Amino acid sequence: MQRQRAAISPVHVVLVMLVLLTACSQQKASQAPSKTPTPSIIAEFGADNPADLTIGPDGTIWFTEHEPNYVGRITSKGSISLFTTPVVGDKRGGITAGPDGDIWFVSLGPTTKIGRLTPVGGFTMFALPHGGDIYNLTTGPDGNLWFCEYANNQIGRITPTGAVTEFALPTPGSHPQSITTGSDGNL
Repeated sequence: MQRQRAAISPVHVVLVMLVLLTACSQQKASQAPSKTPTPSIIAEFGADNPADLTIGPDGTIWFTEHEPNYVGRITSKGSISLFTTPVVGDKRGGITAGPDGDIWFVSLGPTTKIGRLTPVGGFTMFALPHGGDIYNLTTGPDGNLWFCEYANNQIGRITPTGAVTEFALPTPGSHPQSITTGSDGNL
């Protein structure tokens, strides 16, 4: 279910569009490596309780809200769309643009799940074989999504179709929390 937000109250937490501007600056910087551009405009838009941000395949910024049960999208002009997640009572965590053109996010709580949201608002929720404590996820160079299982001391992989594989870490009690792809293509 999609809900359009008509007005933004000054008490809302601010989402700074610096993320988008920084991405544009980095692109320009790669064309002229001798000078690092600085954003000249910062626009602020509100959201209730944002957790994480990602740039979607459509160029808009997508975000999760800890509470209530929303994943949101904000355009460069400040138009915010909220999508109500199917898991009531959980909080949202990490978010990333998936290899399939959908938005993937973490739904935290006693029933931690990984969610997929299509650009038109369709949700699919995936349970994990060993439960929770996932805070972050990333799209890997192999076309899958990768995540850390903090309490289970594992790194996990989920395919765009929802097949999960978990890999135990060799160091007991290492409690991994975040994961990203490095410049060498490894996670």
